[in-house]
Amino acid sequence: MSCCIEMTDGGFYDTMELLPGKKEVAFYYRLNAPDEMLDISKSITLNTKMLDIIPMDGAIQISGENLKEQLINKTQLTHYVVSDLAPTETVFFNISGLSGKPVNLSRVFLIGFIGLLMISVIYALIRAQSNRSQSGTANVEKSDFTINDDSREKLLREIAILDEAFEAQQVEEKQYRRERKKLKSKLTTMDLKDITGK
Repeated sequence: MSCCIEMTDGGFYDTMELLPGKKEVAFYYRLNAPDEMLDISKSITLNTKMLDIIPMDGAIQISGENLKEQLINKTQLTHYVVSDLAPTETVFFNISGLSGKPVNLSRVFLIGFIGLLMISVIYALIRAQSNRSQSGTANVEKSDFTINDDSREKLLREIAILDEAFEAQQVEEKQYRRERKKLKSKLTTMDLKDITGK
């Protein structure tokens, strides 16, 4: 479990107890491969029944002394095995067919995030400018929010425009309250007419 692993200069150790009996420990790490070929040496520190190397890409080839190539049951995957290793032994093998240095995904994600952030900022600026051109430079003192068409939908739209103008600080609060009250009053009157039929 990653919670209980402590890293050291030469590797890592597990702080959880290993009780007597057969145990299987699995771990992985990333290797930088600037070339198409990589030489690896693996020092054995415990009695190891089997060291198993499984390339997940068919283009990758493994070679080395005492490596036995075997097919994994019911698959097309080949793995390479070294058996019965004692402490102090070192296994040497070569990996070829690599594509070169792997892409730094954290850098890709960072560039993508910055690009998305810039697009969001540009979109927000364009939208704010569009809103300003639609309702911003209007002469608020002449009450641009008067309604000619007394339809319910029109009244609701005008209230929304007034609210947006107030949020964008284009209308003083006193005027905003007065105009909104007028619009709400018209809306209430219209609703009462619909209910009473008068």
